[in-house]
Parts: sequence; C-alpha cells; structure tokens
Amino acid sequence: MSKEVRKIYTLYDNGCKMGQYSALEASALLKIPCASISSYASSGARAFGRYTFEPMESVEVQDPLAVEWDKVRNEILAAGRCKHGSGSGRTISKVSSTGSGSVV
Repeated sequence: MSKEVRKIYTLYDNGCKMGQYSALEASALLKIPCASISSYASSGARAFGRYTFEPMESVEVQDPLAVEWDKVRNEILAAGRCKHGSGSGRTISKVSSTGSGSVV
C-alpha cells in the first residue's frame, strides 16, 4: 500500500489559531513556497509579519486510490482461488495461427 508521512503545523494569525494544516495546504492558503513553512516553524519567524507556525505531530496518510486498488485486488484474488476449487482458477485460451481457439 502507498503510505506517506505528513508533518502537520498549527497556523496562527497574530496569535489567533487558524487551524492545523500540512505544509502543502498552508503554502496554498498563504501563497508562499511549501519549503518556507518548515523554515518559519523552526525559526519562529513570522510570515508576512503576522503568521506563525507551530510544528505538530506527523501523520501517516494513505492514498485512497491505493486503498481501493488493494481492496479490489484482494477480492479478485480470493474469488479466483475459490471459483474452481483445487485448480488454479484460470482458463487460458490459446489461439493458433489459423485463427481457431483451443482451451489449454
């Protein structure tokens, strides 16, 4: 599964808490480079003279598409194993050069 770890920052506007955001979300909100968020947080400097950042915990985020992929893949694998009993669960058709098909 595809997992990524995101650092979360609490954003303050002149000391008033605005919310908790990832660096990417905060950079889009304030229109500053993403790399600047961690710099402001570590130095304690203010962005635009008013915004401060406090680093919070890191959270593990899963890609929803990867989660869905794994779910469907496991369902297909389970159905393939159960469908034909002890066999491999696959039927392979071989097409000869004359165009007729035969089951292998």
